[in-house]
Amino acid sequence: MLFDSEQGKYLAKSKETELDYYLTSDKQLAYRFLDNEISLAWHTAYKCAWLGLGKFYVYGE
Repeated sequence: MLFDSEQGKYLAKSKETELDYYLTSDKQLAYRFLDNEISLAWHTAYKCAWLGLGKFYVYGE
């Protein structure tokens, strides 16, 4: 999952459409990347920073 410690928010994916993402404080709603999607997770974190959405870190459990 992606976490921004400054905002205290996780990146979540809309259930209605695959393309919509939003920020949430609820860890249970955070989008969890699969093990084989780790490069996508880093790319998404970089893209979020580039778009000014926050500085996200890849966070695993």
